Amino acid sequence: MRVLGVPPADQDTLSPQESLHPAYQVRESLDVPVKLIVLDRAVALLPADPERIERGYVEVSHPQVVLELAELFEKHWQRASDPAVGAVLPIRLSTREQAVVDLLALGHTDTTAAVQLRISARSVTNVLRGLMDRLGVENRFQLGLALGAIGAASPPYHHHSDQDQAS
Repeated sequence: MRVLGVPPADQDTLSPQESLHPAYQVRESLDVPVKLIVLDRAVALLPADPERIERGYVEVSHPQVVLELAELFEKHWQRASDPAVGAVLPIRLSTREQAVVDLLALGHTDTTAAVQLRISARSVTNVLRGLMDRLGVENRFQLGLALGAIGAASPPYHHHSDQDQAS
């Protein structure tokens, strides 16, 4: 099954089960003319009213019309982009992973983060290595970018004192 759609405004993604299914392909384009379902290149379904999907669909079975609609889909499919290319898959951090990431974002070293969390510096390193492996990145800089992209880490809030603002 191939799905061509407009990128979601809320950054919603497919569930991991859907996106990893080998028969399920997704592409996105800002230029999708109308919702269209083509079944076995024999039947096409189009919304009766594109503005109000709940009004149902029109079934088209005329071979030449279905062929033209399938070709229209193919043209749009070729120009669309794969949303997974270059994307960072969302992950859920464990409590320990989130604590390590938060402390490092505040400027802690592995050693000072370990002291704060009452674990070894080696454990901090292992947590980071595990995250790097899960996200498919090679170094801590890339890890920081990936974690920022998925919203799992952000730069620390810096409160400016009156003295900072005067200088």
